[in-house]
Amino acid sequence: MTLTLYGAARSRASMVRWYLEEKEIPYTFVQLDLKSGEHRQEPFTTINPFGKVPALVDDALVGPHGGALNLFESGAILFHLAESYGEEFQPDGPGGREGATARRALTTQWLLFANASL
Repeated sequence: MTLTLYGAARSRASMVRWYLEEKEIPYTFVQLDLKSGEHRQEPFTTINPFGKVPALVDDALVGPHGGALNLFESGAILFHLAESYGEEFQPDGPGGREGATARRALTTQWLLFANASL
């Protein structure tokens, strides 16, 4: 599994990096130079055609075009990481399925808070 996060200084990529670090999920960070317009050029626009950061490439999953899964939008990236790499949504954790439902609700609350407020 390889996760590659694309971002820039003072961007919403910091929320995703924070989550990855807190959960100790290994990843590679690629810092794009927004001043030079690197985010609006190939090859980055193949990951996010809108040219915005953050974007994540997860080569553990296959995207709709047969290659690695490419995601953009910090909220979508955070949900993906929580569902795929965190324990929050796993029914075999504390409290079984009901516990997983409660953990999912709390995780969703904090992901949306971070996405809207930070």
